[in-house]
Amino acid sequence: MKILDDILERYTVSDPSGDTDGKLLGASFIVLRNHDVVYSGARGQTSLETVSTPWSTNTFTWIASMTKLITSTCLMQLVESKKIGLDDDVRGLVPQLGAMQVLEGFDDAGKPLLRDNQDPITLRILLTHTTGLPYDALSPDLQRWSKAIGRTASSGDWTLEGFTTPLVFPPGTSWEYGTSIDWAGVVLEAITKDSLGTYLRRNIFEPLEMRDTGFFPRQLPHIADRVAAWAYRNENGTGLSTGASWKTDTPAIESGGSGLHSTAADYARFLSGLLGGRLVSAETLDEMFCPQLDETVAAALGQTAHSGGYVPEILAGSPLNHGLGGVINMEDMQGKRLAGSMMWTGATNGRWWIDRKTGIAAALVVNVSPYGDNILNGMFDELERAVYGELPVV
Repeated sequence: MKILDDILERYTVSDPSGDTDGKLLGASFIVLRNHDVVYSGARGQTSLETVSTPWSTNTFTWIASMTKLITSTCLMQLVESKKIGLDDDVRGLVPQLGAMQVLEGFDDAGKPLLRDNQDPITLRILLTHTTGLPYDALSPDLQRWSKAIGRTASSGDWTLEGFTTPLVFPPGTSWEYGTSIDWAGVVLEAITKDSLGTYLRRNIFEPLEMRDTGFFPRQLPHIADRVAAWAYRNENGTGLSTGASWKTDTPAIESGGSGLHSTAADYARFLSGLLGGRLVSAETLDEMFCPQLDETVAAALGQTAHSGGYVPEILAGSPLNHGLGGVINMEDMQGKRLAGSMMWTGATNGRWWIDRKTGIAAALVVNVSPYGDNILNGMFDELERAVYGELPVV
């Protein structure tokens, strides 16, 4: 699809020493139809050095919260094999979850008001972000709680201590984006007695030949000449600079919520395996795409996701729900994906979507900060519209 090549070309840096205004460093985009790749393309550079390697579908970078769909699929494999039920209370498997209290507010002196949690925390609740465990960087209440108790750890540390916070609402009663999928990964480790990385390698990466995906880049030395630089949008909102990573490459834990580094080619292998029946059954996939939230919780999701910029490609105010893997748009998007499609994104602005009604799925891998880059959002909108313009929707 030449139109996709042209869009990528127009939005990415062609000369590393040239003008970066309105550009991304590089981007790789892969489209699948009925779990087969129908387009694979990339444009741009992996750095702004004078001698730079062109960006390709094998360019390696942090995929951040694109990790969540992979981890969710692993948990659904355990559900399918009856090692756990979606509505089983997992607090007995993970002591930290069992000890979490509900933060009800603060007294006049600023002391946190906490009560014991009486409600179950189920796998379904974890996989839909209805646990009450937001990232503390996104939660003024958790920031205030941390300050009140002199806490220095945070969810950005990629440690269990950093992920251990009070619940900001009783489980299952509202929606906040955060560490729930990380805790789902800990549940998996408790059930399987394996590390999350070991489970992924045996059950996802090796069967699908995803050789360029892992939690620790240093354990994948063969990718050293394909690593993308970290790109940052300048304060003027147009140009780019490159600099040091703001994420450690040696985290203390294997984060099921945001820990993986990968390539577009590998992520497409994952999407193909998921949709092609190699990872879960058709019945399990149906459950993953079934809206899981009641009307009240779905409204909380919609308000938070739209106002927080989590779903920039979906028209503001459009109804949303959540499946067991990502956000579901509940209405057709004109010129784009149909109702019932699932999507999510990541901190470095990569993203994916799956539209089962048309058989179309896609993954975009980039690395630009901060999240919510308007230039990236413009390119992605053009790419998606071009995909649906080129592929007949039956």
